[in-house]
Amino acid sequence: MESDQLSSLLKEIEHLWQAIDSLQCEHPYRLNVIEELHINENGHSRILVKLLQYRSDNGKYVFLESLLNYIISTKRKDFPDRVEKPEISQEAERIDMWVRDKQFALIMENKACGAVDQETQIFRYIEKTRNRGYTDEQIFVIYLPPTDDKEPSDDSWNGLKEEYTERYVKLSFREDIIKWIDNYVLPNICYKDNLLLTAIIQYCDYLKELFKLNNNDMENQIRDLFDKELALSGDLVEKSKQIDETIEKYQSVVNELSNYREELEQEFAKIGKVKIQEFMNNELQFASQLERVKSEYGGHKFQYEGKTLELIIGREPRRWFVQIQWSDETPAEERIFPSSIWKDGIIYRGDGLSLYQYSANNYIWKYCNTLEETFAIYKRILKHIVEINK
Repeated sequence: MESDQLSSLLKEIEHLWQAIDSLQCEHPYRLNVIEELHINENGHSRILVKLLQYRSDNGKYVFLESLLNYIISTKRKDFPDRVEKPEISQEAERIDMWVRDKQFALIMENKACGAVDQETQIFRYIEKTRNRGYTDEQIFVIYLPPTDDKEPSDDSWNGLKEEYTERYVKLSFREDIIKWIDNYVLPNICYKDNLLLTAIIQYCDYLKELFKLNNNDMENQIRDLFDKELALSGDLVEKSKQIDETIEKYQSVVNELSNYREELEQEFAKIGKVKIQEFMNNELQFASQLERVKSEYGGHKFQYEGKTLELIIGREPRRWFVQIQWSDETPAEERIFPSSIWKDGIIYRGDGLSLYQYSANNYIWKYCNTLEETFAIYKRILKHIVEINK
């Protein structure tokens, strides 16, 4: 790409970005705490259980009752409609949400994030509910997938699907839970319960944003801006063609920037590698009895409860990390960190290291902002390792 052509494209992109940025500044700033915390299915269950556990001034479980009313009015008329003294739990006996009242029990299986059904999952939960003294006629199953197109697998029912046809209901988050919160919950939260009100407003907003249901006037304004600034005209096919041509032009600039960034990253990694070697050789003499790890940036091997582990320094683009991982010689089926690795003091919790589990390749890691922070955490952990291995 010629330099004058690149300069022209950069100015065009900058002008377009400033126009979009100006539009964004005109709109209210959006911050959703739930969205920022990246909740998982357990998080959804905790919020919903807290909501169902709510009691009004007269002692009624108004939101549990409203959920049952929603089901009766929109799904199945033969669901329970009278709540007396329910026990409402989350993750008791591994059941996502479990409501046990005098005359009925609700098994609520949450798939908000699209998790697959486990083998005989619903069947096992029904068995656990039976063991609490409930008959099949008193047990009801509520399945909560993200959208209406997901149903429990036949394997999850393990032969009970037909038997529970009349005592099963599907409430998807997109089509039902949002509607229930909007129409049955929010209008009935007392003003004095302002923390509950703000929490549920945030949760409902989070769900609507997740499923692209928020009315977003800014998106329409940005599209109008594209039409004007990029001089998009003609029918839908012609506009689409013009957008493709614009993306292709801008992509060439992105590609050049990406190449430049990669060159900078490689140079930075080279400089870091030299500093790490100096650190390993000069600062860590107290661990000379430990075998060095042959990795790109270096580390140490150590023994823990008869198994070989490695403490290493690694790098991803623009950030370093400290990691405890299994050596290659450790069989996959044995790669499970014992809880004592935290209790023995190898891991200092103040450093914020986390256990990441994926299949059998478990590791404990921490991203660092600078090499100095990386060195400090590495040295602190290594000292604990040396003490334990004396």
